[in-house]
Amino acid sequence: MEFLVGDIILVHGDSLISKMISGVENSKYTHTAGLVRTNELIESNWNGVQWQALDYYSGNADVFRCPMLTNEKRLLIPDLAIKELHNPYDYELLGVQLFRYWLHVKLPYSEGKKRECSTLWSRIYKELEIDLCPGVEFPSPKDLGNSELLYKVGSL
Repeated sequence: MEFLVGDIILVHGDSLISKMISGVENSKYTHTAGLVRTNELIESNWNGVQWQALDYYSGNADVFRCPMLTNEKRLLIPDLAIKELHNPYDYELLGVQLFRYWLHVKLPYSEGKKRECSTLWSRIYKELEIDLCPGVEFPSPKDLGNSELLYKVGSL
């Protein structure tokens, strides 16, 4: 299977933090990254927004594609993602998401330049006028996995 720039990588990890996220969100998916070049991802993890090799998630991820992403918009993905490099991770948003999923309470929040993995890719798509999770301001990996605008094209 050939993966394309702009494909969304949804990770189902087995680390302690992944198990905690899975339990809180009741979701298979616990992390999000996006393909920006052949075999190269950009993701937001504990160290902020950075590069990652595609094969890093081999055996632990599914690949999703958005049919609304035209070839013209696909060409814009690398520059949009690279602009986000070195932005800090959004630890505060994790707390907001905890309240959302565990207590079903939506807290007010403004993210600024900090990025959490799934909001990073949600924002990139919104810049291309594609809202992957309409009505969800700060999508989680679970929200992206349930998006009607994404379909699974394969696994790593």
